[in-house]
Amino acid sequence: MAAPLKTRSWSWRSKAFRGVLYQVVVLALILAAGGYLLHNTLENMRVRGIQSGFDFITEPAGFGIGESIVPFDSSESYGKAFLVGLSNTFRVAILGIVLSTVLGTLVGVGRLSRNFLVRTLSGAYVDLLRNVPLLLQLFIWYFVLTEFLPPIESALQPLPGTFFSKNGLQYALPLWVPGHWATLGGFGVGLLGAWAWARWVRARREATGRAPMFLLPALAVVAAATALGWLLGVFQMLLVAGIIPETLEPCTQGVPCSETVIEWFGFLTIPLLSVLAFSVIIALLALARIRGSR
Repeated sequence: MAAPLKTRSWSWRSKAFRGVLYQVVVLALILAAGGYLLHNTLENMRVRGIQSGFDFITEPAGFGIGESIVPFDSSESYGKAFLVGLSNTFRVAILGIVLSTVLGTLVGVGRLSRNFLVRTLSGAYVDLLRNVPLLLQLFIWYFVLTEFLPPIESALQPLPGTFFSKNGLQYALPLWVPGHWATLGGFGVGLLGAWAWARWVRARREATGRAPMFLLPALAVVAAATALGWLLGVFQMLLVAGIIPETLEPCTQGVPCSETVIEWFGFLTIPLLSVLAFSVIIALLALARIRGSR
């Protein structure tokens, strides 16, 4: 026999009915309070001549941003100011994530070290800072920097071109110039050479059972190729700037070396193409030698 269907009781004695009624009353009170606050805010803004909306995003900001990846001027819009601030937030967040990961890994490994000094210092660091809120640490570092560091007029200079004061840490940033592409190309050549050396070392170990030294020669190849690319880039920059006399230029016939005849994609010039071609030739020769030794 089927069980009888339960019927809802909509009387005040029903607990379910009272629960639904209380929820409806609370929701109505919340909506009424929100409507009152919204109406009051709009009325006060109308009296004071304040406009609402997002039209201000396209208006000039009227303030500058001291540090930014993208250049920003006070005459530019609030929208760009928001994007610049967002980029600064991402920059600080990414840098903080990377540094905190490295520091946490080192401290964690240090606590497992057999060295008494390293283990003790790592444990003291964890015990001291583990239960201190991050906001409190930020305040502590802020007051330490603002109270104990000198003003910017008499800033500390631990390294040439580096200044440490109440305004923070200021240092020079390298500027990217076309000559740096040669350095980058030399670094790529070094990586190819290190890869070829690794292939040769592995083939040698499989053939003789003895492996030659790998790390130091590979680092030497990368460093030497990068230094050679840097020298080529410096030489090209000096030629373009006219610092090297014409009598010392190797290109005395036809088009001079300082003339930019080919510039693809804004950075592929003749010197960089020469470095890339030289890299391809070295890689092919190394690959042929490795295959021939098998």
